[in-house]
Amino acid sequence: MSKSSDSAANFAQMNTGVVTRQYYSVGISAVNRDLVIGGAQDNGTNIRIGATTNYKEVIGGDGFAVAVHPVNSLILYGTIYNSRIFRSTDGGTNFDNEITPNFGPNETLPFISPLTMDPANPSVLYTASNFLWKTTNGGTSWTRVSSTDLGDGSSEGYVTKIAVAKANPQHILTATGSGNVKKSADGGATWTELHGLPNRRYAAHVEFDPTNVDVFYVSYTTAAASGRLFRTNDGGASFATIEAGLPRFPVHVLRVDPGDSKTLYAGTDVGLYRSPDSGASWARFGTGLPAVSVWDIAILPDGSMMRVASHGRGFFELQISTP
Repeated sequence: MSKSSDSAANFAQMNTGVVTRQYYSVGISAVNRDLVIGGAQDNGTNIRIGATTNYKEVIGGDGFAVAVHPVNSLILYGTIYNSRIFRSTDGGTNFDNEITPNFGPNETLPFISPLTMDPANPSVLYTASNFLWKTTNGGTSWTRVSSTDLGDGSSEGYVTKIAVAKANPQHILTATGSGNVKKSADGGATWTELHGLPNRRYAAHVEFDPTNVDVFYVSYTTAAASGRLFRTNDGGASFATIEAGLPRFPVHVLRVDPGDSKTLYAGTDVGLYRSPDSGASWARFGTGLPAVSVWDIAILPDGSMMRVASHGRGFFELQISTP
């Protein structure tokens, strides 16, 4: 917002205190609790390094997925469109090292770029086109690990999200813009398409239970009466909806509490929801958190605090418990 007092000859900005950033992602650090990083619509990747209300815009363009090294918070990753990836090794002062894989000319690249760090090895990261790519050295080099097209051959067949199982990192899930969900149990060499899920519906998120590779979740960006959030207990052989208490709006993200796998958090178009019983029931969560679209959730490993990326109201911090 700008104001002119001289018949439009000059304008002064009036945006101080107006928080309207549309974030797609948020990254946090257990070793530097003041660190916040996230990708924003039209406003690049934003980072806060210390205990301040000021953020610095880095990289540029539309910012999407981010990743933070769990032990060395100087190592950060950010993305822009078409799965372009940038790395910082100095805590975000510089992001001048582009480490994008050498995608092939016939690969279908997403606008909203995926990036996932292996929970057991922070030097291993995954990104994707309609094929899965992997680095084992923090992005210095990349290898295409899937010979299988993970989409359906359509223009929406790009990968939207990647999940790597903490219980066994050989187990990987991918979701696509055309709704396909595929699973690998051998690090991406071979893939199985999962059935019993909606067709031709944007698959927004996949998430493993941290203790059991056979339990995982799939969410969709739909306002249909049913089909927004699914759970499997048998490795994807069957799925059940877990929507009781959720609003009839898209579910952009689901996270499992790191200390209690029965406790789930879901980000919807109208706020954050919590389930204490593996998704059997849901209720609004977060005192002071408005009914705003929530696109990402990051929880500290000890479960004491979460930060939420909202699409329109910036970041929010919620204390869950005392460490």
